[in-house]
Amino acid sequence: MKVSEVYPELLHYTTAAGLTGIVSSDSLWATHGAFLNDAEEMTHFFDERLPCIAEEEIHRLVSELEQDGKLKKDAIEKYGGSPKVVSDEARVHVGTLRKVTLNFNDPYIFSLSAPQDNYARKSGLLSQWRGYGSDGGYAIVLDTRELELLLTSEDRQHYYNVLLLREVFYHGIDLALQPSAADDVKKDEKLVCQAIRSLSLNQNIGDAANDAYNAISALSCSYKHRGFWEEKEIRIVAIPPKKAFEQEARKLGEARIRREAKAFIKNGVSIPYLDLFSRAADSTNRTRLPIKQVIIGPHKDREKRKQAVEMLLDSNGYDVPVTCSDIPYIGR
Repeated sequence: MKVSEVYPELLHYTTAAGLTGIVSSDSLWATHGAFLNDAEEMTHFFDERLPCIAEEEIHRLVSELEQDGKLKKDAIEKYGGSPKVVSDEARVHVGTLRKVTLNFNDPYIFSLSAPQDNYARKSGLLSQWRGYGSDGGYAIVLDTRELELLLTSEDRQHYYNVLLLREVFYHGIDLALQPSAADDVKKDEKLVCQAIRSLSLNQNIGDAANDAYNAISALSCSYKHRGFWEEKEIRIVAIPPKKAFEQEARKLGEARIRREAKAFIKNGVSIPYLDLFSRAADSTNRTRLPIKQVIIGPHKDREKRKQAVEMLLDSNGYDVPVTCSDIPYIGR
């Protein structure tokens, strides 16, 4: 299920500088996962979910082998019993998959939020506005279907291991409340189970290795603690290949260009990012972002800010409405 089938519009909360950068460059800046506000987001899947997947799959495999007579009970008892065999085997495979994925992945994330109701669509979330304190913040409303089309075009022109728009999965929340995420997670976890089974049987994963790698990469970038559920986050996940792998792909006929990371300074730290959808400086083609509206966050000078944003949009060729959130919060 595509994200657009569930959420026709998405909101991106940002600062005045972020809004100016997006509108003036016609691009979305995806931040390297290691530099997110909570870098542990990138390891939550490995810490909390992957061990469970591995143990469940290995337990199934051990039971099947016992039933088929291919694994003797006394052999299992020799190694401490079935629970210990399953636990030890799972620990080994989780460690391997974690190391390989985190060592070879350079994931970049662009965060959006799916409005849960019409009020949130018009005024945004108080929890998000609070994050900007007295600065107020801004929310850019994007058309989800058009954003998906832009990502398809980006993937045709630039070389990525993974490039997708995905609903974040909040582990422990009812699957029915996570419509698009549930489908994606089921599909990817099935591929992970197949890889774990093959590793346990010492089989050559072969062509399935790439599918398993992409599945684990996607899962590791879209699993979050249930405590963040209110945000209803949707992520663009962009994982370009390492340069060494790009060179090998070139030999096999890969013609797409690898998008190189850039950097901006925040609090004295250089933050790597990818400017998704941006064009070369000498390009005559300009791709407009599917901006439908801009919402001014709660602030004492919201009307003045509204006027400034209208001027910014107009000077960059965007004819979209600018509204003010009616949430009565001014910050400290």
